[in-house]
Amino acid sequence: YNYKKNGVYTEKVVRLSYSNNAVLNPVIILDNIPAAGIHNGSRLLISNENAPKLYISTGDSNNTALVQNSNTLAGKILRINLDGSIPSDNPFPGNPVWTLGHRNPQGLVLANGLLYSSEHGPNIEDEVNLIEKGRNYGWPNVKGPCNEPNEITFCNEKNVKAPTWSSGTITVATAGIDYYNGDRIPQWKNSLLMATLKESTLF
Repeated sequence: YNYKKNGVYTEKVVRLSYSNNAVLNPVIILDNIPAAGIHNGSRLLISNENAPKLYISTGDSNNTALVQNSNTLAGKILRINLDGSIPSDNPFPGNPVWTLGHRNPQGLVLANGLLYSSEHGPNIEDEVNLIEKGRNYGWPNVKGPCNEPNEITFCNEKNVKAPTWSSGTITVATAGIDYYNGDRIPQWKNSLLMATLKESTLF
C-alpha cells in the first residue's frame, strides 16, 4: 500500500498474520517503492517454484525518468523471497528488480510455468507481456511493439522484449489477468483471460 514517508508518497509491501478474525503482526517485506496518485502497479503473485518467490509489479509512479534505471523500484517487476530477502539468481545482484521498462502493469499470472503481465499503454498500445528474467520492456521509449524507427534503435540497443499482444491504436485499459485451463468452457481451455476497464470486456 501507499503511505507518506517523511512527507514523500511511498509504497511498501507488508505481510500480516490472520488469526481469530484479526490481522496481526505486520512485517515490512519491501519498502521505498516510489509511489504517486497514479501508475502504482501493485499486483502481487507468489510463484509455485520449489522455493516460492513473490513477484511485485510497480508502475512508473508518474515519473518516466525512473523506469530505465535498475537502481530504482518504479516501472519494474520485482522478485523477492517471501521473507523480503533478494534471491541469489536475480539478474542484478542484491537487487529485487526482475524486469524493467514497465509503464503500469495491472495483472500478473503464471500459465504453464510462464509469467505474463497485463499493462496499461499511454492511451493506446495496451499490452500483454511474457515476463523474462532481466529483460527490458521499453517504456517510455517504446509504446507497444518495436515498429517506429527510433523504437527499433532503442529495442536493439536494450534487448527489448516486444509484447505478446498489443491493443494497437485502440485503448482497452488492461486490468487483471488470469489463466483458464478448465473443461467447463472448452473453447477457453489453455487461454489467458484479461479484464479491461475502458471496454468493460473480458478478452
